[in-house]
Amino acid sequence: MTVGSFDPGARLETALSVENVEALVALAETLPTDDAALDGWSLAAAEAERFAPFAMAQPWADQLQKITSDQLIGLIRLFTLGEEKHPAWSAGEKSCVIVFARELKRRGDYDASLTRWIKSHSRNRFLPHGSLMDRL
Repeated sequence: MTVGSFDPGARLETALSVENVEALVALAETLPTDDAALDGWSLAAAEAERFAPFAMAQPWADQLQKITSDQLIGLIRLFTLGEEKHPAWSAGEKSCVIVFARELKRRGDYDASLTRWIKSHSRNRFLPHGSLMDRL
């Protein structure tokens, strides 16, 4: 049985380019709005691998101002679900969902129902607020 192999010649795309942001926003827009339909949702393995580096907050710092609040909400949903379905997306306290939620709050566009949705779809205890130590 083979779990996976390391290919030093293979490189993951780690730069959060405009094209990557657009692709992720487009992917978020395909998510079903009905929670029952979300149970069967998953990314193809190639997409999950391609977008795994962007589950971390760091690459998003320079992009937040270019993303609308509705798109941020979609990305929150995408990365919350992605983390549950794809282990490579697990980011814990470094999740981009935390950065997106903070940006929405800064804009005054964060609705408390989003917190309930995140908590009901994630086992990451840091979502959506982050680590307590980061907030002190």
